[in-house]
Amino acid sequence: MNKPIYITDSDKLFDKNIFLGSLFFFFAALVNPRDFPIPNLPLIYPAFIFYITLFGPNKILEVISEGYRRTKVLVLLIIIFWFYTVMLRVFQDIPISGWAYLLEPIMILLSVGMATSRPGGAKASLLALFIVIFISNACGIWIFFIGEPVTSFRSMLRWSIGGSLLGDQFIRDMDMNIDPATLFKINAGLSYHIFHFSYQLSVAITMAVIFILRMKRKLNIKYLLAWVFFIILFVGMVINTERATILSVSIGILTFFFISRKKIFFFRQIIFSICLIILFSFLFLPEIFGENIPLLNRLTNLRSGGSTINTRLIKIPIAAITSVLNEPFGTGGSLSAHYKNVAEETGWFSSTGEIQYPHNHYANVIMYAGIVGILLVRALFSDFWKRYKLVKNKFHINTNILLVALSMASLVHGLTHNGGFFRLEPATLIVLGLLWGTTSQRSNYYRRKFYSNF
Repeated sequence: MNKPIYITDSDKLFDKNIFLGSLFFFFAALVNPRDFPIPNLPLIYPAFIFYITLFGPNKILEVISEGYRRTKVLVLLIIIFWFYTVMLRVFQDIPISGWAYLLEPIMILLSVGMATSRPGGAKASLLALFIVIFISNACGIWIFFIGEPVTSFRSMLRWSIGGSLLGDQFIRDMDMNIDPATLFKINAGLSYHIFHFSYQLSVAITMAVIFILRMKRKLNIKYLLAWVFFIILFVGMVINTERATILSVSIGILTFFFISRKKIFFFRQIIFSICLIILFSFLFLPEIFGENIPLLNRLTNLRSGGSTINTRLIKIPIAAITSVLNEPFGTGGSLSAHYKNVAEETGWFSSTGEIQYPHNHYANVIMYAGIVGILLVRALFSDFWKRYKLVKNKFHINTNILLVALSMASLVHGLTHNGGFFRLEPATLIVLGLLWGTTSQRSNYYRRKFYSNF
């Protein structure tokens, strides 16, 4: 086996234009403003047009093509899944809908693919992603403890829920369901969905912890700021209530240090840090926030939505996956008959008395697309494994290693939630797109050619 190529210059490069463009575009993708500044027009569409113009008006087609070449595998997986499930619904006499679930992921993947085509673009995009999530989280904390004026600002971003200049086909169905009472009690950032925001928190917290553990432990401004960022994100995680974040962050951190080939001393530091975080949660947070802390209540509660954790993590996902035996072509997006029977037997109901979805993104994909769904999930993880080995054994760059860790955290997070790569979870799409972009064949050739000049 060839020894890894350690390229240190890449960590010194930073593209300011990509950073500024990504700040705006990621805000549009992650927060999803629908009525700001143009009423009834989702901001992500004009934001994407603005983003590609940063590369030069004469190079738009060229950079879009480059972005596609670098993320082609991911784009094709999205296209195949969307068209296949739409085709199944057409056969069931259901009108074609949900264009947002096709167009928005493609725009996100193309944008990050374009970013990786420029030296320092991936690093700039990661910093922009972190800042957008951090600001959104800070606003969510403000809303949780104080309220105005941030609450009104969040409402202003999407005041006309239900309409669009582009038509309802270009609106995600999740944007149509809002529960303001719940949002005041649970941190959803500037978005309206605690589950999707938990993906974002998972990515940002993983980045913050890795940054702290990699720094030289000196009491300087950078080190102190890193801890401030982490503490604020950690508080946001606590009031977001999602237990899966603890799992995905832990897996992401362990992945980073495993692929970095650090000494066992660092591994012990990680385990010690995770234990300290959990201990801090149980001993000190009740004194700070009061006894009624949603995340702590859920961590100590072995039941979820009226059902046991065993039901949620094992029985229900297996029921969704094994539904392919009765409906091999999939359902197109609805719950299968087999799944409904198992859900009724196990009491897998929401607070409104309706049958809940599996809370496992990959089980959902298999239930919706049948055998095709199995092939798509296998293709996603198989290609991720190739990128993982490429980074570990060949292109051993700090930015690439971080992207592998963030991608692992996001993929693991999908094991406990319905959202994910195939259903327009923007944080997952961004980190996977950046990883694919930096490890594409063209990217590797370009990096070898670029760094040979140093």
